[in-house]
Amino acid sequence: MKPGFQQYPQHLTAISTTPARRRKHADCSVNYTHELGDEAKEIAGRFVVRAVPLLYGVLAGVLMGNLAAGLLVGGLVSLIADVTMGSHSLLRGLLGSRRAASQTSA
Repeated sequence: MKPGFQQYPQHLTAISTTPARRRKHADCSVNYTHELGDEAKEIAGRFVVRAVPLLYGVLAGVLMGNLAAGLLVGGLVSLIADVTMGSHSLLRGLLGSRRAASQTSA
């Protein structure tokens, strides 16, 4: 050890010196989970199915040097994937609501 330096004992922190509080309800605790609920998983999956073709279309358009063509192909694939979702389809919902609105106004 260098001259002039002293070795001090390890300092105790407030956490280690404070006694643990007694819990009123020792058997009760909050159960947190890192997993998504079933509905959130379903929504996230539908978003991915719609967004990934658009992203690949942009990537292909940039690589080909024609962004408009890439967006067009990506958009078409995304629309086809959306229509095949059945009752969860956004496009079918939009077209169905427009048809219902036009039939009620006529």
